[in-house]
Amino acid sequence: MSDGLIDVVFVEDDPLAAQINGHAVRCCPGFRLAASFCDGGELLAYLDRHKADLILLDLYLPHVDGLEAVSALRRRRVGVDYIVLSSDNDPSTIREALRLGAFDYLVKPCSAERLRRSLQSYRRYRETLEERPAGLSQKDLDGLRSSESLGETLPKGLHSLTLKAVEDCLAGASFPLSASDVAEALALSRVTARRYLEFLQREGRAELRLDRSGGGRPAHLFVARTERKSEP
Repeated sequence: MSDGLIDVVFVEDDPLAAQINGHAVRCCPGFRLAASFCDGGELLAYLDRHKADLILLDLYLPHVDGLEAVSALRRRRVGVDYIVLSSDNDPSTIREALRLGAFDYLVKPCSAERLRRSLQSYRRYRETLEERPAGLSQKDLDGLRSSESLGETLPKGLHSLTLKAVEDCLAGASFPLSASDVAEALALSRVTARRYLEFLQREGRAELRLDRSGGGRPAHLFVARTERKSEP
């Protein structure tokens, strides 16, 4: 972290995704896009010669894939954090990424707003660690990655980790989901899933679609929004 900015290295072999997400990084206060690559081998070569604070990492990469690169960095004891941006939502892959220390795991297609919140959470995490050289309290630790640390106040009964799981479930789906779909996927009650979905809709982070194909009352389906709605 130099000049008060967090240096980010972006690794993505899809040119369009690299352009969109690179722009999101540049627009996020406190971050600087230091370098971008399309292969894990290029990342390893760069970090042999330069320092970085954070890697935004795709997993499907030519020659050296994302988790191979992270494993190599861990063996070399390179002090860098990483956030995954991948279309792979397989539980075993997510588990391995988290085991290797992923700060966050974003399932493509990922909205710019979701990436922004992940970056903000990481910045608060770094600032908290650096502002407490004498040690952290349990309250500090509990707030490191919570939505409250981002200034997001949730309605009573909603919890940040469950909200993140619901939002990630929507983002990773290739078709609109009902409250029942989300409830089944995350082992929630249908009523609970519906509350989280309606909150995301009100916040402009999910879109409601009415399905009238079955006749009678339309089914309520939800999809992730690629951008948060504009403020009035």
